[in-house]
Amino acid sequence: MQTENTVSAGKKISEKIDKIISKSNRILVLSHFSPDPDSLGSALFCFGTIRAKYPNKEVRVFVEGTMAKEARRLKYSEEIGNGNLYTELQDYKPDLIISCDGQNWDRFSRIEGGKARDFVTLNSISTITFDHHFDGFTDKYDIYYNTSTTSTCELVYDVFITDLQYPFFDRSDELILLGIIGDTNRFRYKNPNHRKTFKIVSDIIDRGTDIEYVQLLSDYVTRDQLKVISHLIENYSYGEDYNYSFISETFYNENVKDQLTDDEYSSACHHFMDHFLRIVEPNKWGFILAPKLYPDGKIIYKGSFRSMSDIIDTTVFSKKLNGGGHKCASGFVVEASKLKIALAKVISVIEENRDIAYKTA
Repeated sequence: MQTENTVSAGKKISEKIDKIISKSNRILVLSHFSPDPDSLGSALFCFGTIRAKYPNKEVRVFVEGTMAKEARRLKYSEEIGNGNLYTELQDYKPDLIISCDGQNWDRFSRIEGGKARDFVTLNSISTITFDHHFDGFTDKYDIYYNTSTTSTCELVYDVFITDLQYPFFDRSDELILLGIIGDTNRFRYKNPNHRKTFKIVSDIIDRGTDIEYVQLLSDYVTRDQLKVISHLIENYSYGEDYNYSFISETFYNENVKDQLTDDEYSSACHHFMDHFLRIVEPNKWGFILAPKLYPDGKIIYKGSFRSMSDIIDTTVFSKKLNGGGHKCASGFVVEASKLKIALAKVISVIEENRDIAYKTA
């Protein structure tokens, strides 16, 4: 596992990555399911720059499941394969898999991560993973590269452009900027390596990419998504020091279940979290809770915490609720028969662990 952040170590790892790519002929690039801008941007960038460097290699990009409509505006979005990851592995039989923005197979397949893991091991498929998370279980890869950058897009830019000088391609800078904007919340999160991040962004802008246009790529919403955002605003409430909201089961059944894909639903919820959850005075952090129906009829409640920098460590709560993430942004899952019960579980976890969450911020 490589986590060093020195120039020399980074260059050596980049050269190892290039060596593996150069020897591979069938390459599969993965974004995690329900991809955020960073995962999707980094995967599409890897796909594009590898194909530009090695035009004779067969390269695919894949996301399990469906994606939000806004993803269709991105370069090479029409190349993205969808469906079941394990089936894709069986059909394509890659000799190299490059995973972006995740540390284990369960992040790339909702229900068959174990089968994907076993298939890769059984067939001795080479694996490279780019990531910037440090929580949860990490699978074994040939190269797991994590330098604590604010985004995976920044990491793949360092590897392929700064270190290896792979070629740019049409609109490639948009993909990198999209991920950086998304995972820094447009530079609002605390970033100990801000000078390096702003150097990349400055170079991208100097080459002619419009930061407002890139922001709009992820900010567009449909009218159906706007209904979700409005419902979350309507259900706004607050605790002693936090804000929260939720999607009711009735609203979900009438306005989400048959109208929105999972990723359109998730994207709408993220809009509320990023633009409203932390700014209702006087509180600077909070959570949302939203029902999710699976094909077998099972209902779970997916939630997310958001916080201003250095206020509270939200992973203290999310890890108690089968989740994880970053201190300022983390996700979780609650199994319950009703929203009311799920909401009570989350609030109980907050009350029981608030002190340690503030101490570790």
